[in-house]
Amino acid sequence: MIDVQKSNHHQQVTMEQHNSYRVLTKIPGLTPLIVAATLSRLAGRMFILTLVLFVLARFSSPALAGWLTFAAIVPACWLVRSQVFCLIASDRR
Repeated sequence: MIDVQKSNHHQQVTMEQHNSYRVLTKIPGLTPLIVAATLSRLAGRMFILTLVLFVLARFSSPALAGWLTFAAIVPACWLVRSQVFCLIASDRR
């Protein structure tokens, strides 16, 4: 929060730190971003749950459900690691 005080025709700006999430919600556009990020994470978790339940219902194989879940998660992990590597390499240039 910024307090502006006038004294002798000069403006003095003092910054006060408020450690609160309520202050963050006052930033324009941040609340919809937080909601979208939360729903996105929820959708990702629901996909994995749906995949496991589908494989169990269709094939009755817990091992296959585990392997398919692994196959759904691992490429994303490799992709993130490769992106981090590219970012690190571009910073060194």
